[in-house]
Amino acid sequence: MKLAISTVGASMAADSDYDPAYIHAGCGSINSVGDYVSPVYCNSSNTDPFAYSPCPLGDGWYCVDSFYDVDDGYVNVTGMNSSDFAQAYIHQYCLSEAPYDEGKVHYSKESDAWYCKDDGPNGPVDMVWMDAGCPPAQPKYCSDDNDSKNFDGSYFNNTDPCPWGNGWYCDDGDDVSGFEEMYFEVGFIRRGCETGIHYDDEYEAWYCNTTVTEPSQVLAITRSLRGSREHQQ
Repeated sequence: MKLAISTVGASMAADSDYDPAYIHAGCGSINSVGDYVSPVYCNSSNTDPFAYSPCPLGDGWYCVDSFYDVDDGYVNVTGMNSSDFAQAYIHQYCLSEAPYDEGKVHYSKESDAWYCKDDGPNGPVDMVWMDAGCPPAQPKYCSDDNDSKNFDGSYFNNTDPCPWGNGWYCDDGDDVSGFEEMYFEVGFIRRGCETGIHYDDEYEAWYCNTTVTEPSQVLAITRSLRGSREHQQ
């Protein structure tokens, strides 16, 4: 199968620009007690009593169930080694101004790695706030300042603000302002995709209709990135 993306990894940042990450396998799914768990950033200098702390292995990204204050489904990562953690290329200051802790990152099944929600295997992407099951013809880009148009030349939202800020939404009439992150689709798309976008069932994400790349190329690039990162550790 071919991937509907361009040269994967071409716009990746330098390894030194990534945050440390200790995200255990299985994060980003429903855990053993029925809760959806996803990565959050732990900062040891954060004095907010509601902040995730202490940081088990130092500052960095962890699955939310890796903290001592999580009673149910706790996962102890202190005894794990690097092979137990998922690959992560989450750039520094990932959505640092966002008013929420969870939902800042997304997972690429294609490259088997975590990225900031505004980034991906092929570089920067738009934010995606589409609810699951959005029909192929209904993804639309919403801009609060109305400076961007859809592929058909129309504006998605002329009067009301975009519920989660600028980004891609499903134009199905559903109010997603109160949705939790688990209900949003994964997407590696940008407004420059003039030929449109599509949903890939195998990789469970939205992609631009751009130049395709063979899976062998993706695998080679991923292995190269992985080897470079392990060499620095």
